[in-house]
Amino acid sequence: MKNKLSAKIKWRCRRGMLELDLLLFPFYEKNFEQLSSSNQKLFIKFLDSPDPAIYNWFLGAETPPGEFQLIIEQLREFHHTTASS
Repeated sequence: MKNKLSAKIKWRCRRGMLELDLLLFPFYEKNFEQLSSSNQKLFIKFLDSPDPAIYNWFLGAETPPGEFQLIIEQLREFHHTTASS
């Protein structure tokens, strides 16, 4: 069951924009299991958001809804850290 859910989440990390594929999939692969159960659920809900919104939230062009602020911060930190390594 867990593998089936994992496969579904991985698939949902694949988006219509290559930039989001490169943003979401590595974060999922490296961080999802370490997130708390509530943050895992929040990440899954976050994936329901439209691509342009996620992209603009990540870039800071738009303010994300409060419930997604933590996810956006974690994505930014993850990519800042991996880009500097």
